[in-house]
Amino acid sequence: MGVHDMVWPTVPRFVRGSLAWVCIGLLTGCSPTVPDVSSDINLAAVYDTENQDAASLAGIPEIGFKDPVLIQLVTAALDGNPGLAAAQARLRAAAAEARAAGAEVSGNGDVGLRSDNTGTGSLDAGLAARLDPSRPARQAAAVARAEAAQFDADDARRLLVEQLVTTYIDLRFFQQLLEYRRADVASRRRTLNDLEILLGAGAATEVDVVSARALLVEARGQLPQIEAQALRQRNQLAALVGRPSGEFGVNLTFARKQPLPQGKVDQGLPADLLRARPDVRRAERLYVAAVADISTARAALYPSLTLSGRIQVPLNNAPDLTTLTSGLSIPVFGRFALKAGVDAAEARAAAAFQQWRTSVLTSVQELESALTSRAAAERTAAAAEEVVALQRRALTLSRRLLVESGDVTALDVLDREQAVTQARTSLAESRRDVALAHIALLSALGLDRGMESKVGN
Repeated sequence: MGVHDMVWPTVPRFVRGSLAWVCIGLLTGCSPTVPDVSSDINLAAVYDTENQDAASLAGIPEIGFKDPVLIQLVTAALDGNPGLAAAQARLRAAAAEARAAGAEVSGNGDVGLRSDNTGTGSLDAGLAARLDPSRPARQAAAVARAEAAQFDADDARRLLVEQLVTTYIDLRFFQQLLEYRRADVASRRRTLNDLEILLGAGAATEVDVVSARALLVEARGQLPQIEAQALRQRNQLAALVGRPSGEFGVNLTFARKQPLPQGKVDQGLPADLLRARPDVRRAERLYVAAVADISTARAALYPSLTLSGRIQVPLNNAPDLTTLTSGLSIPVFGRFALKAGVDAAEARAAAAFQQWRTSVLTSVQELESALTSRAAAERTAAAAEEVVALQRRALTLSRRLLVESGDVTALDVLDREQAVTQARTSLAESRRDVALAHIALLSALGLDRGMESKVGN
């Protein structure tokens, strides 16, 4: 005999008919409405930029830099970063909560078998959940929040990669600056030696020699500070990959070049961000969950039929036990509070919608800014390279004229020394700006989703 046969005949006929129609109406009328958020905001057809030519994101595993050390760092960070591991744990918790609400997250049903100390097994029929009119809405909200947690983990990975690449770019910048300062020290020592020789020959003054020595000491004095900056970036990289600074595991010896992106990036269309950016998707799913919460709050205003029971299956000669109950719950009292709950749910949904709109607008703004910044940085870097070449040539000619003919003064040579230093610094900064604008652009495009199938999680 089934549960229905044991319980239903005890209910009067006129009540049975009424309850049946109430249950059908509740179960069919309280389903959550899933909003089509993609139609609620207008985006431009193309980005406001002239940079519309470009290749593809085929170099995503190398973040577009073709740098094997950077690939090692990204792989290590995705595997060992504590913040990313925490995001993954939050995702598992959200999935478990969705299963607890009866949602089919992992293919598990809402019927579970468990053992206790008496050697018996119990089978929960779960009829109360099946006749709960708010159950579909609660399940939809739980699933949406689990999906939001997934996109939150995706976004944590995107931001982690952006921060790691940014730190790596800064490390290489300070290492390059250190190389330039060491070259400046050697160049200024040479100039000082030339002036000391000229001073002995009466072709230079002591003021010239003292000025040259001051520039040499200045260049030497900058080395410790730059070394400290580079060390800070190394320590930050170690923290991002989840390792102590003394056990880094990746060779960060300077390869005498700063990372520069290879090729252009296909930015696509603004509407693509609605699916490419995990933070936008997260805000969207939270909005969907908030809408489902409205249906849950509204369902509480109506009567609900409860049929519940437990059947203990005998194990190890344990006695049989069957418990079945039924009831009709009518929210007579507290309706003011229940209606207030509906109003609160509607307000939270409205706030979630505005947060989603904000995330969309912010993502578009970030991408527009990144496109503009990269184009400007590339032009500045090209000019900086030419300036360095010209200033080095001017220094070489000035030093030759000073020694051979005296057609220039020592002050001219010292000025050229400083000009070369400034030009090299500007070149290193502009190259760093190009690399930073590139990773910002990839991140604004939803870097993590592009990497997901190419770099191990």
